[in-house]
Amino acid sequence: MDLHVRASSAKEKIKMNQKLIVFFLHTGALWSWTQGEAKIQWVCDTTTTTIYRLNDNMIIVRDDFKQKDTVHDIFRLRQIEVEFSHYSVDKLYEEKQVTDTIKSFGFDYLRKILILMKAPKSKGQKAKWVKIHDLENEKLLWNAQVRNKELIGRLKSKLFTLVDGHLYYNNKVIKIRYDLLQNTLKKKNLKDLEEHEVFDYYENILRVDLNETVKTKMPFCSR
Repeated sequence: MDLHVRASSAKEKIKMNQKLIVFFLHTGALWSWTQGEAKIQWVCDTTTTTIYRLNDNMIIVRDDFKQKDTVHDIFRLRQIEVEFSHYSVDKLYEEKQVTDTIKSFGFDYLRKILILMKAPKSKGQKAKWVKIHDLENEKLLWNAQVRNKELIGRLKSKLFTLVDGHLYYNNKVIKIRYDLLQNTLKKKNLKDLEEHEVFDYYENILRVDLNETVKTKMPFCSR
């Protein structure tokens, strides 16, 4: 079971009338409890075992579903935004290619950009297909194969923090060239940029002393 807590503002200098609200996953659904209420409330169904935290007041859950006459589950994300004493549930993204099975994803809240890694069509396939969507402008920025084992492994593990075009993990970062993707989209085909042009890799970005380590998802906040 996974849970997310939005604390109340009772101890703050300026009281914003924010109630304590707790979200938790249980038996294929997201539930909530609000301070002062006697019962828990159903929020939405979900197909995930993890709550994806964007900040204190915003979370994402995966909610795949089936349409009539389709074999594959269709990938869908729901966004829950917490306000003072209530919250809203909205559809963040829904996959249009019903034949694509989405293995994992990352969402850049600051830039409203979603990265999807598709499941391979056959076992043992080394290259993976990755799509990068600009949700704010409703545009597909990139759709191509990637072969870098470190990038594939990190996306599969979901142990990273994606902030402002930078994918942080351990003491490393992968910079995603949104600028090139957006410029290329205006004048070229989506596949014109190669993998090595889209992703830049950097190591040892924080100076650490002997016997010190860095957290898996990096100590960076998504605001």
